[in-house]
Amino acid sequence: MRTIAQRIAESIRRLGDAVTIGGVAHYGIATLPQRSGVLLLPNEYDGVGRPFRALYVAGNVTVSAGVTATLHGLPWTIQRAIPLTVRNEVVARLLVLTR
Repeated sequence: MRTIAQRIAESIRRLGDAVTIGGVAHYGIATLPQRSGVLLLPNEYDGVGRPFRALYVAGNVTVSAGVTATLHGLPWTIQRAIPLTVRNEVVARLLVLTR
């Protein structure tokens, strides 16, 4: 039986767009967050560029803040990587991207 993390990773690969994170090819589902200020601390929010994007990637993708991601041919900077967990297992990561 596949784990929840495996099923989510397969769904992201099947439905997502190609994205390069730190020179490594991955898949992700990009969205335009409705409330960008919720994803960053107030001091981070005031100091970063706009526009914002939220990118969901598989839980096994290793990322850190400051790394460049290329999505739809445009470079983005990862401001924050938020692990999304189910029963203490990281099943996906929410990346906050800025230009």
